[in-house]
Amino acid sequence: IIFDLKNEQKRTDKIELLKTKIKEINIDNTKIAYPIVIYGAADVGKSLYNEISEKVNVLGFIDKFPPSSQYFNKPIWGFSNYKYEEGSKIVLTPMTSHDVIIKDLVEHCHVPVNKIVSLEDWITEIKISKK
Repeated sequence: IIFDLKNEQKRTDKIELLKTKIKEINIDNTKIAYPIVIYGAADVGKSLYNEISEKVNVLGFIDKFPPSSQYFNKPIWGFSNYKYEEGSKIVLTPMTSHDVIIKDLVEHCHVPVNKIVSLEDWITEIKISKK
């Protein structure tokens, strides 16, 4: 039980750290030129959307097990009904299993692997592109 509690606390701490990083995204003076799709329609994905939705063209969300069909009028797709839009990027908000998610997106949704990026890498990419 103690092991499970420690792991749950680590997960909670990581989610809070990601939410803090999201709040620090500073794209006020720049607009991301490409549309994005957020992979993950849970807390972190919704926090990302809430922070960037006025500055970035968010097409919607992908979730392996969609909790609903929409969030703020943006679709939440499952693998079976998502169609990749040329030129868009998918930002992964889950903290783990990136290899499995990428494999699923490539195989089931025909997303080019170079158009899939972790949230942390995307934040770094934004910071670098502003310099």
